[in-house]
Amino acid sequence: PNGPLRIMYALDGRDKLPERSLDHFAGYRDSRPVRVGNAAADQFQLDIYGELMDALYLADKYGRQTSWEGWAHVCAMVGWLRDNWQRPDRGIWEGRGDDKQFLHSRLMSWVAIDRAIRLANARWLPAPLPERNQIRLQIHYWIHQEFWDAELGSFVQYPGAKTVDGSMLLMPLLRFIAGDDPRWLTTLVQIEKQLVTDVLVRRRRSRTWFWTDWRATRARSWPARSGISRRWRGPGRCTGRGCCSTSCSAIRTTSVCMPRSCRRPATSSATRRRC
Repeated sequence: PNGPLRIMYALDGRDKLPERSLDHFAGYRDSRPVRVGNAAADQFQLDIYGELMDALYLADKYGRQTSWEGWAHVCAMVGWLRDNWQRPDRGIWEGRGDDKQFLHSRLMSWVAIDRAIRLANARWLPAPLPERNQIRLQIHYWIHQEFWDAELGSFVQYPGAKTVDGSMLLMPLLRFIAGDDPRWLTTLVQIEKQLVTDVLVRRRRSRTWFWTDWRATRARSWPARSGISRRWRGPGRCTGRGCCSTSCSAIRTTSVCMPRSCRRPATSSATRRRC
């Protein structure tokens, strides 16, 4: 509680997961490098405090009340966060570039302080509430000042950036901002403009910071890395096993065109097909 939380452990409890590349292997669509281990075990990720405190708050509210020892750990953790919430980190996406002051990490720091205050008020637990409330207000004000781009009309990933990322969708869900707030509505427009492809949302747009060694040999696998699958709608010939052999409306993946009629039974005799 008096220092940075570890975010990753091996099955045997080790908190060191040295990473190395397997140059003789290729990943999906020949993407490289293939790595074993995980360098994120050594990263500083500030958002974990908010996720932990939100879970503790909900567990206390709907499950089992926090013990005295548990509350002592919460107080120590919040005390550490009070002095460190402005520190740059790697953020939720575990990038391989330099540490930055990411919006999501500041947002989750606000969540940690906010939930600690809510928990103390709900259970009448001893805590320096005026001090914590001041920190909560400071983080809230700082996000609105440092992460708002007036020209873009949107919150941004980090101060000075012109990009958004998918983690911003949590802002109203975590009760940081109202869902109908004008700032949020214009931010949502930018998220749709920069990240939405068809019905899917990319986690992020920028490649240069997150993947400093990600170059042309892996460019073909970008949709897979970003969580986006290539979708294709229109007439095509079904070649997958169990599909009809006539042209139909389909969703095409890398090598198979699956007709909709094979995935969902038709409800009308005029549109029913046998697969």
